[in-house]
Amino acid sequence: MDQSGRQSFPNLMKNGTSKKPKKILIVTAALVVGMLVPYISRIPLAVIRGNPLIWSYMSTGADVLRWNGIHIISLIPMAIFGLIYIYGKLSWGFYASIVGHFGITSFIYYNFGEKYGLDDFLGCIFFPPMIAFVAGACGAVAFVAELIVQRITARTTNEIA
Repeated sequence: MDQSGRQSFPNLMKNGTSKKPKKILIVTAALVVGMLVPYISRIPLAVIRGNPLIWSYMSTGADVLRWNGIHIISLIPMAIFGLIYIYGKLSWGFYASIVGHFGITSFIYYNFGEKYGLDDFLGCIFFPPMIAFVAGACGAVAFVAELIVQRITARTTNEIA
């Protein structure tokens, strides 16, 4: 501490209190990228067919909000596991929910909307809950696995000591 009673920067780094802002940035970045995955997943086809394919059904900002607004639902499991990651010591659930979310979203949206059809609007209603389920399931499995590993490790450590 310095003379004013505040911790100096080197002491702040030693105490590990700088980890929380880093975790908050990681979770925020994952949620932002999670909103953009439906567009990012179209990049492989855009290389073949041209860049307009990425935004083929989104010509204005209002279209993005209308079609992608419900996609926020799919981010709920990532946000929950992100909070556990930020305020707890468990991270596997968060990272697994990211992988599950990004993977299923990329798979679903890879060529979705390439050909316009009557069912295109259903994608913005049915896909987000499906994506949320997959992300939540991946996160839950990893979360439980990490809890089990921690308990086994703690038990083993106690038996050795």
